[in-house]
Amino acid sequence: MKNITSKLVKYFLVNHPNSGELAVSRLTKLVYLSDWKNALEHQEQITDTNWIYDQYGPYVTDILDMAKDSKEFKVSEKRNTFGSKKQVIELISKINEIDLDDNTKKIADFVINATKNKTYNQFINLVYSTYPVISNDKFSKLDLVGNAASYQALLSLENHEELAS
Repeated sequence: MKNITSKLVKYFLVNHPNSGELAVSRLTKLVYLSDWKNALEHQEQITDTNWIYDQYGPYVTDILDMAKDSKEFKVSEKRNTFGSKKQVIELISKINEIDLDDNTKKIADFVINATKNKTYNQFINLVYSTYPVISNDKFSKLDLVGNAASYQALLSLENHEELAS
């Protein structure tokens, strides 16, 4: 599944309107949001990433490690608008088409459209408001598929209670 992670990262880098400014942390969280959305809709993640809820929210080094190990990506250091350093993943050669199935493209496009105009703080607030983050302890492994089932059960229960009252 590392191949699908690589393809998804490429898709974000080609299709995100601010791809040149996507720090590794934001790019990683775009992959997380894609996995979460797919778990909600299709009861499986897109990638095989084992998400961890650490001090930076849902995070793993898999995306950065994959980029560093690949000849298709370049990892560089830039400065954000506040002058702090950030790592950015860039494609080495221009790619127009990425071999992803239509569902994965639909999920990735949804994530792009839902986040592209958000400031970093707004983006982080969105990520931190997802059910896997609010329902798990820090430093725990996030079971997105299990969390999606629990979340949908809670929604179903709430809808049932609203109808009953």
